Amino acid sequence: MRTRPRRGQATPVPAIPASSWRGRRFAPAMLRPPVVPQAAFTRRVRTDIGNSGVAQTVIAASGSGQVSVGPQGVGTVWYPKSCTVATQSGAADGSTATGYLNSVTTPPLFQSYAGGGDTQGLAVPQMQPGDLLIILWSGGTPGNWASITVVGDMDALIT
Repeated sequence: MRTRPRRGQATPVPAIPASSWRGRRFAPAMLRPPVVPQAAFTRRVRTDIGNSGVAQTVIAASGSGQVSVGPQGVGTVWYPKSCTVATQSGAADGSTATGYLNSVTTPPLFQSYAGGGDTQGLAVPQMQPGDLLIILWSGGTPGNWASITVVGDMDALIT
């Protein structure tokens, strides 16, 4: 049997979805957008790698830095042509940059003695999701940023 609260006692407040108060009225609850099933992504398109191939790091006190970048997502394939390495100091930086594919224990893809700003060609046929292009800087200026930009084409799946 329910009893009414006594005078001066607080009454329970019903639960209201967050962000539903709009001034002096309640807005309808926000709905989840429809989910597109993965099987709907069937068309393959070729486009530039673009911003997917950009990564940055900060050079540590030891003068070293590392970035890694690679394709992500089901059906994504990269066909890299070149990569540009750069640091905040630019051409005045005496750092070196070494590029590896998937592991630093493999032979390097390239060695650049101008780690502050250089473009290196890549002899990589294609990169699948899980493959990584790893760049290691050594002899850099501590605190400076270092970046890589991969240039080339990629295949991606769309609906």
